[in-house]
Amino acid sequence: MDLEELISALSEEYDLGVWWPSESPFEVMVGAILTQQTNWNSVSRSLEMMRRGGLLEVDKMAECDLAVLEEMVRPTGFYRQKASRLRSMAGHIQRNHGSDVSSLLQGETMKVREELLSLPGIGNETADSILLFGAGRPKFVAAAYVSRLLDRTGIFSSKDYMDLQGFVESELPPDVTAYRRTYALCVHHCQRSCLRRPRCNACAIAGRCATGLRR
Repeated sequence: MDLEELISALSEEYDLGVWWPSESPFEVMVGAILTQQTNWNSVSRSLEMMRRGGLLEVDKMAECDLAVLEEMVRPTGFYRQKASRLRSMAGHIQRNHGSDVSSLLQGETMKVREELLSLPGIGNETADSILLFGAGRPKFVAAAYVSRLLDRTGIFSSKDYMDLQGFVESELPPDVTAYRRTYALCVHHCQRSCLRRPRCNACAIAGRCATGLRR
C-alpha cells in the first residue's frame, strides 16, 4: 500500500467534513498553541471562554491580564506556559504587524514560517498548522500521528519531522485541500484505531497494513 492508496482507503471509511473549524486565522493560531499536548475538546472549551471574553482579538489578548488568560487556558493543561506564549504571540503581531494577522500571514511561505518559528512555543508542527489551516498555504503538517501511521503501514519510516514532511509533499500535489484531508484522515484514524497499542482487529485497513498483516 502506498500513500495514495492509504488516503483512498481512509476516505472511504471516514467522512470528516470540515477539520479545524474556526472563525478567523487568529483563532487558528491560538488553537494551534492550545492543542499542544492535549485534545481538541479541551481546546474548544478554552476557545469558547476566550470568545465569550472577547479575547480572540490581537489587541485584547496582547493587553489581557496574564492571570485572566491563564484561567481561560487552564482546561488545556500547561496553562501558565501556554498563556504566556499566547500573549507573546499577540504582542508580536501588535508590535510588528499593526495588530493585523493578515500582514503576518501574507508573506512568502517560508519567510512566514521562519517568523512563526521565532516566537516562543512555536515549533515545526505548530507553525505548519498555522500555515495550512490559518493561512491556506500548502505546507503539510507532519504530526506524530502521521509518522505513526505511515511507519506502521510500511509506507514511510522516519522520526525526523522534515523528512516526513518532505516525503508527503513529494507524493502529493501542493494542494491545501489535499494536505488538510490527508492530515485529518491520519489523525482521525490514529485516534480511533491506530492507537499507541493498535486495535488491528477493529481497523478497516488491517488487511493492507504491514503491522496488521503481522498481527
